Amino acid sequence: MLTENPANLLPRMLSLSGFIVILLFMHLASGGPCDNVVTISSSWPGGLTASLNISITTPITSWEIDLKFSSAVPWLKAWDATESKINEVEYQLRNLSSNGVQSAGATLTSVGFNAFFSSSTTPIITSVLFNGDNVCLIDTKTEARQPIIEEENNLLVDAWPTKYNYREVITKSLLFYYAQRSGRLPVNDNPIPYRSDSALNDRGQDGEDLTGGYYDAGDHLKLGFPLASSITIVAWSIIDYPLGYSSAGKLTTARNMVKWATDYFIKAHVQTNKFYGQVGDGDLDHDYWGRPEEMTMKRPAFFISTSKPGSDLAGETAAALAATSIVFKTVDSTYSALCLTHAKQLYDFAKRHRGIYSESIPQVADFYSSSGFGDELAWSASWLYRATNDNAYLDDAKAFYTDFNLSDNPSEFSWDTKTAGVQVLLAKLTNENLYRNAAKTFCDSKVEQPKTPKGLLFVTKWGSLGAASNIAFICLQAADLNINPLAYRQLAQQQIHYALGDTGRSFVVGFGHNPPLKPHHASSSCPNRPAVCDWDAFDSPNPNPQILYGALIGGPDNQNDHYVDDRHNFVTNELPPPPIVNPKRKNFLGQPAPQGYVAGVGRGATGFTTRSDIGPARDANDVPDDRHPAPAKRKKDDDEDLEEDLNDANYDEFAGYGGSLFNKDPYDKDDEEADAVYEAIDERMDEKRREYREKRRKEEIEKYRQERPKIQQQFSDLKRELCAVSEEEWKNIPEVGDARNRKQRLHGRREKFTPLPDSVLTRNLGGESSTSIDPKSGLASAFPGMLTPTGDLDLRKIGQARNTLMDIKLNQVSDSVSGQTVVDPKGYLTDLQSMIPTYGGDINDIKKARLLLKSVRETNPNHPPAWIASARLEEVTGKLQAARNLILRGCETCPNSEDLWLEAARLVPVDTAKNVIAQAVNHLVNSVKLWIKASELEQDMKAKKRVFRKALEHIPNSVRLWKAAVELEEPEDAKILLSRAVECCPTSVELWLALARLETYENARKVLNKARENIPTDRQIWITAAKLEEAHGNTTMVEKIIDRSINSLAANGVEINREHWLKEAVDAEKSGAVLTCQAIIKFVIGHGVEDEDRKHSWLEDADNFTSQGAFECSRAVYSHSLETFPAKKSIWLRAAHFERQHGTRDSLESLLQRAVAHCPQAEVLWLMGAKSKWLAGDVPAARSILSLAFQANPNSEEIWLAAVKLESENWEYERARKLLAKARNSAPTPRVLMKSAKLEWHLGDLAEALKQLQTAIEQFPDYPKFYMMQGQIHVLQQRMTQARESYNLGTRKCPTSVPLWLLLARLDESQGNMTRARSVLEKARQKNPQNSQLWLEAIRLEWKTGLKDIASAMMAKALQDCPISGLLWAETIFIVDRPQRKTKSVDALKKCEHDPHVLLAVSKLFWTERKTQKCREWFNRAVKIDPDFGDAWGYFYKFELLHGTVEEQNDVKKRCVQAEPRHGEVWTSISKGPQNWRARTEDILLLVAEALPVPV
Repeated sequence: MLTENPANLLPRMLSLSGFIVILLFMHLASGGPCDNVVTISSSWPGGLTASLNISITTPITSWEIDLKFSSAVPWLKAWDATESKINEVEYQLRNLSSNGVQSAGATLTSVGFNAFFSSSTTPIITSVLFNGDNVCLIDTKTEARQPIIEEENNLLVDAWPTKYNYREVITKSLLFYYAQRSGRLPVNDNPIPYRSDSALNDRGQDGEDLTGGYYDAGDHLKLGFPLASSITIVAWSIIDYPLGYSSAGKLTTARNMVKWATDYFIKAHVQTNKFYGQVGDGDLDHDYWGRPEEMTMKRPAFFISTSKPGSDLAGETAAALAATSIVFKTVDSTYSALCLTHAKQLYDFAKRHRGIYSESIPQVADFYSSSGFGDELAWSASWLYRATNDNAYLDDAKAFYTDFNLSDNPSEFSWDTKTAGVQVLLAKLTNENLYRNAAKTFCDSKVEQPKTPKGLLFVTKWGSLGAASNIAFICLQAADLNINPLAYRQLAQQQIHYALGDTGRSFVVGFGHNPPLKPHHASSSCPNRPAVCDWDAFDSPNPNPQILYGALIGGPDNQNDHYVDDRHNFVTNELPPPPIVNPKRKNFLGQPAPQGYVAGVGRGATGFTTRSDIGPARDANDVPDDRHPAPAKRKKDDDEDLEEDLNDANYDEFAGYGGSLFNKDPYDKDDEEADAVYEAIDERMDEKRREYREKRRKEEIEKYRQERPKIQQQFSDLKRELCAVSEEEWKNIPEVGDARNRKQRLHGRREKFTPLPDSVLTRNLGGESSTSIDPKSGLASAFPGMLTPTGDLDLRKIGQARNTLMDIKLNQVSDSVSGQTVVDPKGYLTDLQSMIPTYGGDINDIKKARLLLKSVRETNPNHPPAWIASARLEEVTGKLQAARNLILRGCETCPNSEDLWLEAARLVPVDTAKNVIAQAVNHLVNSVKLWIKASELEQDMKAKKRVFRKALEHIPNSVRLWKAAVELEEPEDAKILLSRAVECCPTSVELWLALARLETYENARKVLNKARENIPTDRQIWITAAKLEEAHGNTTMVEKIIDRSINSLAANGVEINREHWLKEAVDAEKSGAVLTCQAIIKFVIGHGVEDEDRKHSWLEDADNFTSQGAFECSRAVYSHSLETFPAKKSIWLRAAHFERQHGTRDSLESLLQRAVAHCPQAEVLWLMGAKSKWLAGDVPAARSILSLAFQANPNSEEIWLAAVKLESENWEYERARKLLAKARNSAPTPRVLMKSAKLEWHLGDLAEALKQLQTAIEQFPDYPKFYMMQGQIHVLQQRMTQARESYNLGTRKCPTSVPLWLLLARLDESQGNMTRARSVLEKARQKNPQNSQLWLEAIRLEWKTGLKDIASAMMAKALQDCPISGLLWAETIFIVDRPQRKTKSVDALKKCEHDPHVLLAVSKLFWTERKTQKCREWFNRAVKIDPDFGDAWGYFYKFELLHGTVEEQNDVKKRCVQAEPRHGEVWTSISKGPQNWRARTEDILLLVAEALPVPV
């Protein structure tokens, strides 16, 4: 860092932090812009389920919903609406005839859809148009409708899983801005302990107040141009991704961070056409390394004006202020207007008085020199248009775009080059292809640009990470415009993850694995005050004492991912974005000085010095002085005639103006002679120092080798003893595994055998084969089976003989030294019994380990682990006594090692162990573990107590000893002990609570009060006090205690952790303290939750409690939520469902009574109340409830039909008919007409039913169920021609009704008209493409007729048309041959993992294989994924009837009744049969189970 003049360093100015990187995290952590109307209830790889929640502001009779996704969605299926596909990313939903009419104030909540996609990234819903109006939270063209979004302190569910903790990075990045603040810092908002007030005397040339703002990068300059660029981008991120900041709980912090900068900009804008762009002198600032609080140098200020214009600086600042005005538009309208006023003035200044600011402020030219102002003019005009919607600004932006050729493809997006930002912003504001194509060209070029080996988009070595991150942000904005979104998001994620740790290290200070420790940053390199901070801190090899959280350092400086964590290297370790480099300055300027460099020595350029002044001309560690060679000879050319650049920015103290001081003079003979003299002197000095250097080097090597001897030197003493080994002993050493010399040593001792052909064996074959060999004789015969001749050649025996011979030879090689086996079989078996069987290693390994551990013990005998390892080695090898001896020697050598004594007590017998522990406690009287071990060794209870009491005399403050001693005592004695324990350990909560449990009520209260005095920061004591009062009936005190506890803990500086308190509520409920549980929830449930998030957070809390079985906690949450939001129907519904499943009928009815009082327009609540009464047998009460419901909701279709069902279910058919007649007159909806006809049908009056159906068809000709019912009644009357006419008319009027087509095809099939049935199904598929039900019906038709090949081919076509249809895949599993079913089931699960039909098919497959447990598990999965699927319940119940117990059968039946399924092929055919119209769910379940076949 140091040179002769630090002011000549190449400037390392950077804008504030790498916060642009975090903008990606904002995007990834955010939800979609339409989260206010779209709720994604579940998602899985390849699909998601979502529901809509749209408020109706005006009465409507029909509606259309236009959905737009961020990426391709090949297929979408809606419910309660008809869907139509516009293109891969756009769908339109239209109302059904039953829900088209909507009144003002209503909410459309019944509509939802399943979306299926093939990409790995879940698509985001970017736009929802309801009857042409955008109903999303965030409008991309204007912020007028954007609501105030406050911070969320606890985000409970992520939008999707992420590899890195983005919220932590967001939080820490904002901390970096805190570390950069200048001026007077707020006392209550300064999380950086080493920072305080600084630069309080910053003034303009006329005394204007210029305090505040942010320091630039690692220095203390305040530079307006790069700062304004950073603020514009951060404000952009807050505008477009507010939920990202909110998810991290930092939205307000981010706004304040922007405001700190814009407050400074407003100060710096002292006049309409005068703006201060720099505070501080660059050279003086770089000459100072220390704290900003201790600066004493002059800090001049420089401005632009009409005579010294700076359109780039003024335009960028105008953009920052315009963007900030949008940020504060809904938060602080006054401040927003102030920012907008200054933005307009600065824009006019930039537009009217054009010029480059770095020419008007030459002091900044070496730091942030601007390349032009055209992009800033277009940039600021675009932002002003976005802030004001004034078309004049948009016209200016378009004109500047054309005039300055901003359609070109720039190389980057940075503080100096805004072209890419202009392209994307104009594309967002206008949606014109001119700008969209330009943005696409830019991002496509970056996607295609080669990356470094580890994936970095390398643009420049100066701030390479910042440059890549800027590009990532711009391409994310383009992706949000649906411009190649998948590729751009992948590019952005790759660059951000590179910075966060994908290379194996993080480049963000204070985050992730192996983050930078030495950022080039002055204030964070300073030690804590009052220690001095100067250039010694810069030169320190240690990490920065202060952690500069959130700072993104420069990054790799080449395309090979090279990075060095070095404070001196400001290329890689200062903070991006990169500065402009002055190409006329020399490369060595600004680089760290070489080790041992002394300024001026060896050049003779700065006067004369003596040895007494500077010491030796060189230090011994100096490199040869070739850094300043004489200029090379130059040939005279035309360049010498060019005029020299005499600009101050080109001046260098060493080099002069743009080069050497004498570069115009010829290089003559005198110069060569002078250079030769200097070289001779250098060589002579090097010779004098060489001897000294070599001597010192030798001494250092010897010292190093003494301190760190090699392994071979550590065993040198053992090697020396080998001289006494005899040759015989040497030869008998067992081999370790290296047999290189074995052949020579055993030459002549081995028996040699020559392979013989089988013919020789045949001729000499004789005797019976010998299967055993005498171990004492080595090898009795070379070839087994050659003793007694036989008449046959048995090749099998020959093979066995060969194997036997090979086995014996291999054993001899591994076990012998001289060719004879050294193992006695009988003795070997005996020895095996003496070994510990757990070890099966080689004996040589044991010997090596034993020698190694012996060496460690001898080298460092005071190292306890060596003794323990040695003892355990002997224990494993079966030498228990040797292990005991070793461990006892270790205890003698290291008597202060607790672990050694404990190991010794474990190894020795119990009686000896007592003596060992007695010696141990003499040496280590304060060891808790030893005293506890001593008590464990005692068998007598009194002896154990004595041990503990003795221990407590020595260690009275050990909580562990007190607890162990108390556990041995009777209650009365335990009480006495605990009284003493809390005196000795007054901060142990466990001891206080144990004492309170043993005391009487009054004494327990005193104990807990005293505990609170000693430990005022623990919540357990307060909660125990509340439980105590509740247990003794003092219920009024419970809430008071919990309320006081929270206030007291907060007053004592304890953070009220909401999650911990809610867990305490669950524990309180499990212990029976229901009132305590309710009190905790009442006072804690709202803590740390923003107002707009309360409902969502509380309902999730209730669900979490329910999943844990904490029903009282859930009930308390619902109770508190309903007190806070009494008019929220959704909360009443959730609470009612909860009471229905986990409460009593009385609790449910009480809740519903309160619900309809607060939400009288909620029909479903009235219906639930009536149903509860009906199920309880109280029909009059149910009628009364429905009567009240009519009054609150006149002419409600749902209530009419519920009343009809109530009467018909209770045999009051005439009353039901009258009700339906009144309903037809007052509310003639299709469902009312259908129910009327259905009632007559079920009562047997088919003629009246047909009459009513005909009337209904005339009123609603497009309602398909009328035709279906009409045709079915004709079929019952055996009038097939009329049935066909009804179905044909229905298919013409309602061509999209699949059930109608199916009924028509089945009618033809039943009449034997297979050809006509095929034709009907073919026509149906043309009208309803990609419909799996129609394909399945056609396949089954071919299968029934015996054309299995055609059915299989049709199935293949169907799967191509509907690749993710669970219905088809489930059928596929059972139409293939049995061996292929498993493979098909795997394929089906890959395609439709969460489809209930596939899960049911897999369950049936396990059933056929008799795998009952797996079958039961998959049935449970199927009914859990879709409880409305009746066929799954039917199969499940049939399975339990055949293979389950009575309890399991009843459990399935009970769960089915609760689920009330209504769909399923077999289920609907039975439940909708006229004979079962009054059957209950359990009755239908039995009928379905009987009808379903056992799978085969």
